[in-house]
Amino acid sequence: MKRILIILLIPVIILIITPFVLFPFLAINEPSGAKVAVVEGWIPQQYVPDLVATVQANGYDHLFTTGTVRDANYYLKNGDTLVFNFEEPISGLLQTNIAGLDGSICLEIADDDTLLTISVTGGNVEYHAHLAAPTHRLRIVSTNSGIVEGNISNIFIKHILIAGTNIHELHALSVIKHADGTTEPGRPNHAETLVHYLAKGGLAPDMLTPLPTPTIAGGRTWSNAVRFSACAKKDGLKEVDVISMGVHARRSRNAYQKACGDSVTVGIVSIPDPLASQSNWWKHAYGWSKVWKEIFGVPGMEVVDLAD
Repeated sequence: MKRILIILLIPVIILIITPFVLFPFLAINEPSGAKVAVVEGWIPQQYVPDLVATVQANGYDHLFTTGTVRDANYYLKNGDTLVFNFEEPISGLLQTNIAGLDGSICLEIADDDTLLTISVTGGNVEYHAHLAAPTHRLRIVSTNSGIVEGNISNIFIKHILIAGTNIHELHALSVIKHADGTTEPGRPNHAETLVHYLAKGGLAPDMLTPLPTPTIAGGRTWSNAVRFSACAKKDGLKEVDVISMGVHARRSRNAYQKACGDSVTVGIVSIPDPLASQSNWWKHAYGWSKVWKEIFGVPGMEVVDLAD
């Protein structure tokens, strides 16, 4: 009986020990000395200061950003208008997930028809309207019944779906019009979004090049790596560092090296993931799932990248 119990405990012990042993292997840091880097655009906005510090410390001359299509994830200030102009007119069910400050009001306008006037609540709520006629332009206006102090966002739009499809996949040209008359382009993918925040974080805009990945084949990491490899070949790059985050670093380096081939030396720089660091990942379920996902993902790169 004791022997059976020991045999049964062996796989449990392996499951517990393996992530501790492999963590340093996954969260690898091996920069190549390159002056060019490519940053994975999925890295959350709150870690942009870490990215900027890393870029400056390593002395990169140019930075590429990769990324696939993203959900809306727009923060609008009081008086902002988010505008989508469609290449082809569109119709169907409009689903918008919105949260905001007390007193926030959101108007949804299809061409010249006001579909909804929403008194936004604090938490995210899903709102539905119907685009009955073919619509060329959709406007989402952010206002407030009171006074919004300082540079504070009025509403947050988590996602916008039309007929069940992410609006950023519908070939819509997006722009944000501010109350002072200035405008800025929308951010339909993670590559362009990260460029926007890196520039706001202090990096020179002329050193930043977004490389959006329009379609996913074989997983996001692999698709972004293939997208970058085409640019590396065109520009004749011989060495590059991939900037990733936490335990995703090993899989990213493998993907980019495989996509670029032996003609390009691919280094890797991993910025710390505070939610799954070597000192705390084992204290919560998120850390365990993150580490195990990468343990399975690294060998999977030899066949097909796991979906991120």
